[in-house]
Amino acid sequence: MLLALRGQTTHLQHIRLQNAKATDVPLPLTTHDRVAELHLDYNGHHAIVSTVTGENFYFNMKSLSLKPLKRLKNHVITAVGWNLEYSKETETGFILLGTNKGFLIETNITSNGNMIYMKILSENLSEVPDLAVTDISLHLASEEESERWVVFICMPGRLYTLTGAVNASAASQTVWTNVVSEPQPVLQSLFIFTDKLRHHCLNENQRASPSSFVVFPTTSGEIPSRYGWLTVDGVTMGLVDSTKTNGYEMIVEEAHIKHKRVEGRFDYPLDIALTEYHILLLYTDRIVALSLLNQRLAFEDSLAKEISPIVGMTRDASSQFIWVYTESSFFKYRPNDETRHIWRIYLERKEYGKARKITSQLSDQGPHQLVIKREAEKFVLENNYVAAAELLAESTEPFESTVLKFLKQNSRESRNGLKRYLELKLNKMARSEDKLRRDILVTWLLELQLSELAELRRSSTRDSMNGESRQTTINESDVNKLREELYCFLNRSIVNEMIKENLEAVYRMITSHVDFETHLYLATKLKDYDTMVKIHLLQCHYKEALEVMASQVISD
Repeated sequence: MLLALRGQTTHLQHIRLQNAKATDVPLPLTTHDRVAELHLDYNGHHAIVSTVTGENFYFNMKSLSLKPLKRLKNHVITAVGWNLEYSKETETGFILLGTNKGFLIETNITSNGNMIYMKILSENLSEVPDLAVTDISLHLASEEESERWVVFICMPGRLYTLTGAVNASAASQTVWTNVVSEPQPVLQSLFIFTDKLRHHCLNENQRASPSSFVVFPTTSGEIPSRYGWLTVDGVTMGLVDSTKTNGYEMIVEEAHIKHKRVEGRFDYPLDIALTEYHILLLYTDRIVALSLLNQRLAFEDSLAKEISPIVGMTRDASSQFIWVYTESSFFKYRPNDETRHIWRIYLERKEYGKARKITSQLSDQGPHQLVIKREAEKFVLENNYVAAAELLAESTEPFESTVLKFLKQNSRESRNGLKRYLELKLNKMARSEDKLRRDILVTWLLELQLSELAELRRSSTRDSMNGESRQTTINESDVNKLREELYCFLNRSIVNEMIKENLEAVYRMITSHVDFETHLYLATKLKDYDTMVKIHLLQCHYKEALEVMASQVISD
């Protein structure tokens, strides 16, 4: 953590959060100068300090060294677009700076405070004199073929989104490059416009705070998917569509919430932060969380009255903690069990997969069972019984009532669902005390497959008698497929065990369906030669019966 403190002398305070060790670093400021802005990169390696008179310093968080950035003199740096992909401990990688006068400057700063290069990309992007840049977010949008980057630039009432391919080789230039010649700026191509640059606008006349823009997530290798935008007119939240190659179209607004009036005056938030599911609004006396899913109030936490006036807050991209700071103190804030209500919203929106992902991690499994039940009901209504079976196999609902869901409909789909459900239940029975139930399930599954096979065989025979050759071919293909599934089932060790212990009952079951092929396959598998001969004789296959008998060695 890096703090800017003002007491008898202005200085920085570096705090190692692991052990709370604090180190004071004096700032060489003139009598009437003070810190205006403090910017720390996402990885905690680099910081830029800017004062109200336009003095700028680079601060290295590892060596605790402070270096003046003389080339930035007279620029008050109000926003920094840090580089998540190319940043290292030894250098920032290419970054974008915004000033209180609307300048946009690209640079790359090494750990010893040397600016490898500096290029002003725009002096007045908004075409409004002295309109400050309040936030910048710089992200890799696509790695396909050439790298495509996106830059979000927030000014009071305005949001610019620039995207395009950049020179990736220039991005990896190192400190010694500028010995020969100063490297070319990487983002310059994004600031070349053939037409007037479109921007999202909320109140063109806005000139001051509140003005803030945040995205989520802010992690290397991840493209932001959501954004939050604070203006005088209200709070806007929505999606970032990284598939769009037009910057303006990347911003997809989902909701805009107006500020409320309190005692005749607008109650403006001091700052905003974005988490996976909520946008947090910081007020002078409370923190309000609005759901990104339905834009409703999710929760509200009051801040102690003893806390001195709140100044702002910032979100740590690594720990996800929110740090709220005042003029003389700071504290860590993290919502307690932020996802506790999210699953209900997903359930209402019928986004069952997302709801299950959350409820599966809850200590109370009641919500998880409710989500499973609702999604299974949806699949049943859609006649997708197999998908319903896979869910209900995880359910704690009684076996009997679950089975009835499949038996109510006498269709191939419901039968397939029943088979899938019984198979999944069978797979979970590994204990010795489950043997009786295992045998029952194996018997039931065998009967279901034999019945289905017999029904298809009869249907194929009828079609053949009626001369429907195409339909007969289809049915024969289904018969062969079902028979292969049945043979695979018979080869399972758990099935073999049951059959050997109940062989006569299994034979009677197969005989009841007049399924000579399956009967013969099983007898052959078990080397039951007497039964093999009987099956051949029943079908008048005398030659095959003799071959079986001849293959046997009769001992004296």
